[in-house]
Amino acid sequence: MQRQEKQSQRMIREFLPGEQEQWEETVAKIEAELPEIIERDRLTQEAMKEETVSGQLRCAICATKMPYDKLAAKTEVDVITISEFMCGRGTLDSDAFSRLAEACKLQLTSVL
Repeated sequence: MQRQEKQSQRMIREFLPGEQEQWEETVAKIEAELPEIIERDRLTQEAMKEETVSGQLRCAICATKMPYDKLAAKTEVDVITISEFMCGRGTLDSDAFSRLAEACKLQLTSVL
């Protein structure tokens, strides 16, 4: 059986009144936010390389590919707290750390 590749279809049309202005505003907003997004990604990649349990948790969170808002809802940890932790700008209390580790199926072992 031969696999058929699905081709994307592109639709081109003129902007309706007001759409071009809205589109241009959206593009400008994205362009303004892009440097911060790139910097946060760089910091996150750096923080994930830490040879600590925090670094391991960051890697586990990333590996789930779960959007932060869904992870926040599942663990009752604020999305901003997760975001700040991921890029190394914030810390987690032990309860939040444990809930995130459990949600990501990160196995933590006792050192005692």
